[in-house]
Amino acid sequence: MTTVHALIRDTANILNRAGIDESRLEAELLWMTVLQTDRTSLYANLDYIADDKAAKYAHELISRRLKREPLAYLRKARDFFGLRFYVASGVLIPRPETEILVETALSVLETRSLNGLTSSVVDIGTGSGAIAISLAVNFGKAVIFATDISSQALDIARFNAMAHYVSERIEFLRGDLVDPIYQPVDLLIANLPYVKSRNIQNLQPEIRLYEPQEALDGGENGLFLIERLLLRAPDIVNQQGSILLEMDPDQVDLVRTIALKVFPNAEIEILRDLAGLDRVMFIKQI
Repeated sequence: MTTVHALIRDTANILNRAGIDESRLEAELLWMTVLQTDRTSLYANLDYIADDKAAKYAHELISRRLKREPLAYLRKARDFFGLRFYVASGVLIPRPETEILVETALSVLETRSLNGLTSSVVDIGTGSGAIAISLAVNFGKAVIFATDISSQALDIARFNAMAHYVSERIEFLRGDLVDPIYQPVDLLIANLPYVKSRNIQNLQPEIRLYEPQEALDGGENGLFLIERLLLRAPDIVNQQGSILLEMDPDQVDLVRTIALKVFPNAEIEILRDLAGLDRVMFIKQI
């Protein structure tokens, strides 16, 4: 008979010996998943004796984590922009740095609204739907589209939209980049694959082995899809519309060059992530 407190400690030690960072936090999250509880309740019941069913489930999750399966896939959840999203192996796990896209997009939408303008938005390559849904939850006045080439990703995104009660406010469309978009938009947002093909093998095993490669691999220079999107953007972005793109810091100069060829009169701003790295390009047509 072992208490939850001891099980968390033992789990953290196992993960730590395997070289997994933040082993104590991960151990707590694993046991929160096993016991179907939150952190407050977990700490309030540290003397609880886990039954055999819980212990068996925990052993399964720990074994999978030791094989470097991402914790988010084990928990089937990831928090993003204050919301919880269902995630599975068919979609990229939302990252904190991507929240910059949402923060900036909300600022753009609010400014337009204050100026008496309506807004339409498209989230290209929506994956779990984290960006589009975060916008819909936090800004109720925009027409929102979300596209993805993966039907599995769109199923997950639709599920998440239903979970956050915004499914009627987002139109999910399947297709390549802007192909499914049938009307001009005021704001285009994209977090497309931008890892160079040769660098995939250098990624952490959690990413390399488990997250969908099609959501990571950006081709030889990492910009295959980003460049294609920029070249197509004039077809669907309204005059004086804006574009927000996430990318690797090393790609900023090249993407800026491409963007200025497509939008020669645009104002371009580079936004930094929490680590102080250039992460998002904000292209504003003038």
